[in-house]
Amino acid sequence: MNYSLFHLLNSFAGRSAIFDWIVIFFADGALFLLWGGVLALLLSAFHTRFRHRFHCHLQIAILAGLSALLARVIIAEALKRLLHNPRPFEVITGVNQLIQHTANGSFPSGHTVLAFSAAAAIAFCYPRAAWLLYAAAAAIGISRVIAGVHWPIDILGGAIIGVGSTYILHYVFHHFFFPRQSDKA
Repeated sequence: MNYSLFHLLNSFAGRSAIFDWIVIFFADGALFLLWGGVLALLLSAFHTRFRHRFHCHLQIAILAGLSALLARVIIAEALKRLLHNPRPFEVITGVNQLIQHTANGSFPSGHTVLAFSAAAAIAFCYPRAAWLLYAAAAAIGISRVIAGVHWPIDILGGAIIGVGSTYILHYVFHHFFFPRQSDKA
């Protein structure tokens, strides 16, 4: 199924210059916009107009940063080194590869881990925007498959690791370090 889904998604690459440009943007550039949003929320926390959201915006930045560190630098790197799953262009001839990538471990997708870590952190303070945040993170991951540098399972694994690490850290923070008054009683 992993191969079949990869072939289906990757078959869309190379058909249209505009579509390819959109895929390349999501595969390589959209992650910077998502994390730019985290930075903008952090900076807005110190602006008087958004002072009422100070704790929430600060929480987003801390949670996203620590989750990214745990998920991408520790968990994802350990899995990449342990499993060393080859990338599609290493094992399949004729892959429509839209972006260049080194031939290193494929599982999990680091871009997807980072995208879902940021999306989950922001969604805690802005739950009505969660669907849009997760859709953007999913678009980043899926575009990596269309671009020929990841398998679909890499994206699923990255999403689980990104969201999972954010939820675990959120739970730890709110139950052990910053319990609400109602949690203490």
